Amino acid sequence: MTDQQQDHPPPSRYAMTQWAVDIIRSLSLQNILILALLIMVSIPAWFAWRFMNDTQFRHEFMSTSRTIDMKVPCLVVVATSYTGKGDQYTVATQYDFRNRLEFLVGVRSPGILSDSEVATYCALMHEHSAIMRQSLMRIEEEKQRNKP
Repeated sequence: MTDQQQDHPPPSRYAMTQWAVDIIRSLSLQNILILALLIMVSIPAWFAWRFMNDTQFRHEFMSTSRTIDMKVPCLVVVATSYTGKGDQYTVATQYDFRNRLEFLVGVRSPGILSDSEVATYCALMHEHSAIMRQSLMRIEEEKQRNKP
């Protein structure tokens, strides 16, 4: 340690708090308005900077998905990507439910599907979900038989 560090102990919390309060009291209305203006400008500027530099952040705000009701017993999700690929349809159905998790089997199209195509894919997904359920039941039966 140097002689200067030994002569001046670190300031106490009270002294630091008093110093901060004195600075705040010395601010004029004009200083406060300028600080408020800087804050108001910096938040949108940060958002714009992040939007331009972070592809995942940009993707979060530019991509959307929504569940639509097409009068079929399946989950139909339409996703719109910011990359300009157009809408993608996903048709899925549940084949299992464990620990609050839904296990789905589905198909995704590269473009828009007609009502008849959605109905066809929904029927196909129900067939596949039945196969998946049967496979899971066989696996569970095997586990029970091989249990010591």
